Amino acid sequence: MAHLCIAKGDDVSLLPLGRTDSVEVRMRNGGEYTFHSGPAKGDQKLGTRKAGSRRLVLVPWEEAGKLKWPLICSRGIEAYVNGAPVIGGLHILADRDAITLGERASAVFFLDEDPTRIQPFPGARDPVKCRRCRTPILKGQAAVRCPGCSQWYHQETGGKECWTYKDAKHCLQCRHPTSLDGTFSWTPARL
Repeated sequence: MAHLCIAKGDDVSLLPLGRTDSVEVRMRNGGEYTFHSGPAKGDQKLGTRKAGSRRLVLVPWEEAGKLKWPLICSRGIEAYVNGAPVIGGLHILADRDAITLGERASAVFFLDEDPTRIQPFPGARDPVKCRRCRTPILKGQAAVRCPGCSQWYHQETGGKECWTYKDAKHCLQCRHPTSLDGTFSWTPARL
């Protein structure tokens, strides 16, 4: 699940982005960002501006089973992603992108990562083997899907605890941290 993230010092605020909701991001004259989330609509009038605010819209878009988040800017909006101007009013966001409305504005970050969590293995058409122990993971078995590379690991309490095996610090495939504390592997507060 994707999130928008704002960091103010050590305080981090997260806005989860739903599969069916578009998100409008506004920046008021004081530099504060506000968000409005609602059902995605293809007929949104992006060209309208309210006095004293600048805005852009993120709309969920699914392609080949993967959810993507295009950033759409109305004409005349000065938007930047990672310091580069958004040309043509459209940019497909990637994990850890910094979005600003104006060159000197504070950034809103786009995170495309689920926090690591234990979940029942949903099953698959072909057998899936645990990345650590190489034995099959059965449908409904407690497991962890690495947010970094999507590899599956057993994580049964008192049984096969392959994700956290002997205090493993990282995924075997991509080096994603194996913490199960519900946090993200990266936040703007860690800059």
